[in-house]
Amino acid sequence: MDVERTIQFLLENQAGHDERLAKLETNVIRLATIAEMQIEAHALLTQEVREYFRRSDERQERADERQRLADERQKHSDERLDAVIVLFERFISGK
Repeated sequence: MDVERTIQFLLENQAGHDERLAKLETNVIRLATIAEMQIEAHALLTQEVREYFRRSDERQERADERQRLADERQKHSDERLDAVIVLFERFISGK
């Protein structure tokens, strides 16, 4: 009689372990799926950030070029103005 009860007890415990193991397996699969989604999201975010910085660098390069051209034009204008002032001063002084 004790053997039958022991076998029954072991079978019931085994069923409980099987149920918990199945739940654990389901949760591990869910976690793996979530981890894969997070990895994909991280890769996409990394790609987007790199693209953002690439575009920012391009915009900055264009802005730098515009500033360089503006500086050159200003320098040229300053030189022309200086030449006009020199001519005007010569005219005024009669030389």
